[in-house]
Amino acid sequence: AGIVDIATWPFIRQFRIAAPDWFDAQEWVRVQKWLNGFLNSELFAQIMHKYPPWQEADTPLIFGAE
Repeated sequence: AGIVDIATWPFIRQFRIAAPDWFDAQEWVRVQKWLNGFLNSELFAQIMHKYPPWQEADTPLIFGAE
């Protein structure tokens, strides 16, 4: 992945999240393949760690202090 790919991924991902049916219906085979490759990559899994939803009784989580 090049620097343009890395800079563009978050925007394309958010665009798809906003209108997944419309995005998936487009004939953008290469863009969809590119995005799916990113979403299914080890890099994405590492940087997009899933946290459980915060509850009022939870200790505050300070990101970067893990």
